[in-house]
Amino acid sequence: MIGEHYWESFHRDSLHRMYSITKSFTSLATGLLAAEGKLGLDDRICTYFPEKLPEGGAHPWCEEMTIRDLLTMRTCYESTTFKRYDGDWVESFFRVTPDHVPGTVFNYDTSASHVLAALVEKLGLEDDAPDENGNVRTAQEKETSPAAILYARIIRGETQPRPRCCAAIPP
Repeated sequence: MIGEHYWESFHRDSLHRMYSITKSFTSLATGLLAAEGKLGLDDRICTYFPEKLPEGGAHPWCEEMTIRDLLTMRTCYESTTFKRYDGDWVESFFRVTPDHVPGTVFNYDTSASHVLAALVEKLGLEDDAPDENGNVRTAQEKETSPAAILYARIIRGETQPRPRCCAAIPP
């Protein structure tokens, strides 16, 4: 680094809202999980959140949505879902009535990024599924995986990854 400067009231360790830059970090963490073999970009997002689906399952368009659709903001919604639902933000993504077939229309959508962040947290920090050799990651391995470190340090603003986190990112 050649130089470093902080504007008044901020210093090196100041935490502050990062707004939409977190979408880039969430996408990067999602890519790291894909590289680790924890997910596929063409996996359907509903399969990762069965506990958030309505009784009887999600709308067929919602069921079709892939992780790639969320990353490219081509979901089945024309606007942010949590503004149309009174409750859990991740749950809103699976319960609000879709507007169109996924993968067909681009809409800048915070809901998609929020669901991806919850997916990163779920798979990067809490996944106990065995790897291709039948080994289960230790708590240390979970906390030090590239996706977990990125998630904890950048998205959560922590200096050390936490072993367990809540399922939703605060606004």
